[in-house]
Amino acid sequence: MSKNEFFRDLSETDALTLRLQGLGSKVKAPAALTTAAITGIPYRPRQNAGVHVKRISKAIVAYAMGIILLLGGLFFGSRLLDSLSGPVGSEPSSDSRPPVVTTRPDETTRAPETTDYPEAFEPITDPDPGLNFVMMTDGYYAIADFDDSEGTAKVVIPSTYKGVAVKYILNSAFTNSQGLQCVIIQDGISYIGEDAFYSCNELTEVRLPNTLTDLGQRAFYETGLISVTVPGSVKTVMNNVFAGCESLQSAKLSAGVEELYNGVFQNCTALTQVSLSSTLKRIDASAFKGCKTLEEITIPATVTYIGISAFENCGLTRAIFGEPLYWNVNTDLTDPVKAAEALTKSYVSSEWKKQDKSADPDLIFRKLDDGTYGVFHYMDRDVKSVIIPATYQGVPVTAICEAAFMECTKLQSITLPEGLQVIETEAFMGC
Repeated sequence: MSKNEFFRDLSETDALTLRLQGLGSKVKAPAALTTAAITGIPYRPRQNAGVHVKRISKAIVAYAMGIILLLGGLFFGSRLLDSLSGPVGSEPSSDSRPPVVTTRPDETTRAPETTDYPEAFEPITDPDPGLNFVMMTDGYYAIADFDDSEGTAKVVIPSTYKGVAVKYILNSAFTNSQGLQCVIIQDGISYIGEDAFYSCNELTEVRLPNTLTDLGQRAFYETGLISVTVPGSVKTVMNNVFAGCESLQSAKLSAGVEELYNGVFQNCTALTQVSLSSTLKRIDASAFKGCKTLEEITIPATVTYIGISAFENCGLTRAIFGEPLYWNVNTDLTDPVKAAEALTKSYVSSEWKKQDKSADPDLIFRKLDDGTYGVFHYMDRDVKSVIIPATYQGVPVTAICEAAFMECTKLQSITLPEGLQVIETEAFMGC
């Protein structure tokens, strides 16, 4: 083919513009030449067009078949993997990992510890239909009330509802739910309101979560509980929370609990075992009043206040004080029998307060109505010489109280401060 014929053929076809090597000018390349550049099959002039088209068709078919085989391999390979790992979208079995509790992004979850209540950590997707959930203004759910018309015996209060955390059990939510015997409250609940389970007479078991911080007054008043453990996350147990639980036999206050308010265990007539928190600071009035079967109790050294009638009408025969000194009662509290008698009889109508230690560890002071201090008691009854300081904690000492040194039979000398104003009756009787 001549050069002119070649260019004529190029000009008669639709093709892309390119620069042919050695020609030095731009020409229009035919579509066949473009295909040749892609497939690598040499370009042939028009007289071989039939052969050229056949070769191009074969190349295209081969290329398409390759793509089909590749896509088929990917599809069947993915199906094979699915058949080995389970149906698409399926979750691993509950035996293969700890239960997951849905929480808000800023909250964390932890694997459950061993517990007698496994339901406390299992995700609840279908909560008891008797539970009435309401959304609170902070965006969390609360249990507002409970429909016990079905006579439900056991209820698990879930940590989440519709993917949102459940935080509260509102006031009187379960009041008078007859037939309810067991309540398991999952971790996440932080608040149990007043009278929440008031007079649930057949309620014998309750599991309180470690996330609980507020336990409202009379929350379990006159229920049928047999034993109870208050988690350390509850700093203050409010008034009469477990009062009137006549079947309650044992109660444990975990480390972290600091205060028992009025009448917490009042008239728990079957109570025989009480374990007080190592962090407890205050036992308010009537806290254990009427616990007739409670024979022994240990008062932690951290306790600094015991209210009036806290142990009135208790069956105490022994009271063991972790710190028996510095109390404002004239009794040898190192003796468990005498301490029990003081709690239940001789000082039952008194407020017990632990005094601060002084330079003389046997001197016990009491703050007087005018704001000054008086010597209330001297612990060592065999003392021979005593010096009464002029001040205590920077405040004047103005009195020696009634019977403060009674029966200190070996006392030979005492030095009184200049600011002393009053020596009450029987202060040195029997010396």
